[in-house]
Amino acid sequence: MKGLRRKLATEKGLIIPPVRTRDNVHLANDSYAIRLHGVEVANGIAPAGRFLAIGGGLEVVPGESVVEPVFGLPAKWVPAELRQQALVAGATVIDRSSVITTHLGEIASRHAGQLLSAQQVKTLLDSVKQTDPAMVEEMGAAQVTLTDLHRVLCGLLDEGVAIRNLVRIVEAVTEQARQVKEPEAMLEAARRALGPAITAMFTKDGTLPS
Repeated sequence: MKGLRRKLATEKGLIIPPVRTRDNVHLANDSYAIRLHGVEVANGIAPAGRFLAIGGGLEVVPGESVVEPVFGLPAKWVPAELRQQALVAGATVIDRSSVITTHLGEIASRHAGQLLSAQQVKTLLDSVKQTDPAMVEEMGAAQVTLTDLHRVLCGLLDEGVAIRNLVRIVEAVTEQARQVKEPEAMLEAARRALGPAITAMFTKDGTLPS
């Protein structure tokens, strides 16, 4: 979980809250469910003593056929003693804890906007204040509130845009607020400021598909 939180912080600029795990007597022994704010948003299976094989060679390896939960790929849960056979057949073999962690990471990325709290935004803004105090002062002078910034950051995360470059986001939102202080206008200003990063999400070999 530490590795997952570090990965999301690096890639998204988001520090996810602590993840709690607990038993649920209503779930089958090989099942798990992921809840966000008490609501189930995803589930899957992870049979004990088995590995998930993905990729080539699945047809020659005995096991329970399933669909891999993150990328939707054909897969099989194979017995531990057949792990090497699956590898030789050309499959990628993943242990059950890694399957669950990867699934959790995908869900956290997909629901990043819901995971970002106002308190986290304040913590992020405090870090900006240490390196760019003038920018935070300008933000206050433009009457951009923590709630305004929180709304913009959640909007970006909901669109799959990383918020690592917080200084650039604050600068764009502050400049926009001096003209028109509307939620969508400030979000659009942040999008423009992060244009190269957003474009990079859709390029392939340096080219945007037509």
